[in-house]
Amino acid sequence: LPTDQINRRSDARAVNYETVSGLVESIGAVGLINPIRVRQSGEGWEVIAGVHRLEACKALGLAEVTCDVVTDDDLHAELAMIDENLCRAELSPSDRARQTARRKAIYEELNPSTIHGANLEGGGVAKSATPETPRFTAATAAVTGQSERAVQLNAERGQKILPDVLDMIKGTKLDTGTYMDKLKSMPGSDQFKAAQRDLLHIRNIERQQQARASLPPAVKNSHQQRQAASIAKVEAATVESLLAEVAELREANEALERENARLKASLSELDGMRVQYEQGGFSKILADKDEEIRVVESQRDLESRDKVSWKRSADFWKEQANRLGYNDDVVIDMETGAVVNA
Repeated sequence: LPTDQINRRSDARAVNYETVSGLVESIGAVGLINPIRVRQSGEGWEVIAGVHRLEACKALGLAEVTCDVVTDDDLHAELAMIDENLCRAELSPSDRARQTARRKAIYEELNPSTIHGANLEGGGVAKSATPETPRFTAATAAVTGQSERAVQLNAERGQKILPDVLDMIKGTKLDTGTYMDKLKSMPGSDQFKAAQRDLLHIRNIERQQQARASLPPAVKNSHQQRQAASIAKVEAATVESLLAEVAELREANEALERENARLKASLSELDGMRVQYEQGGFSKILADKDEEIRVVESQRDLESRDKVSWKRSADFWKEQANRLGYNDDVVIDMETGAVVNA
């Protein structure tokens, strides 16, 4: 077909001229190996897949290019274009998220039976995916070579992040899967504010770096010297702070060692109980304590009985003495045996 009658779709991804440059060299050497996929559009032709190949052929000045002419409807044409994009390694994370989300919308519109829990016309519930019509993630993984988990993540990012926010971060340092995962958990208004704030922060840092780079050498050296002096002060203050912290830690360690010694002394008093526990657990400890209590009580009872016996004996002999006429106390010297107050 004539190259001047073949046009890009209005929603086609922007041309990457580095890719075109590589294709120019390849096509110039061996020719166009894979034909461009097109469909008729008005009086001309619309590229469904192969925009970069077409641009390379135009750059080579080719008047005609080999094409596969298809009769795809709008949805199938867009799906083919997206699939070609998703297979390209240079696709940015934000573009991949957007394209994957759009592919999911088209795929589910073309295959409503794969929508989980969707209500079909007539009130029926959607059937599960079949080998003939696989679920979206499986079908996309097969086309792109990605894992189903990666497909699912990219679809979620493209669905949950506002298109304007994706446009804001595209091609910036924020254009990463990690940052998009952070954004997708926020409400839409918060996504916009967060992206604006973070982009402004990055631009401020870049401007500072550019300003430093443009300084004359003498100013740079002076700045570096001041920075080094500032770092030295900070390091000195840090050393003093660390030394003070070490002293505090030593004091705390000494206090802990004293407490540890006290606890060890307390534990040594419980060694007997530990042996009992090892012999039979708490039951052994309680049984031994019960035995100690029983022995003490027995000794107490025995001493009590002895005291009662001694009291009875004393009362008996006192009564006998009274009968014999000894009514007064008699004091006897224990060393000589002599009666003192008879």
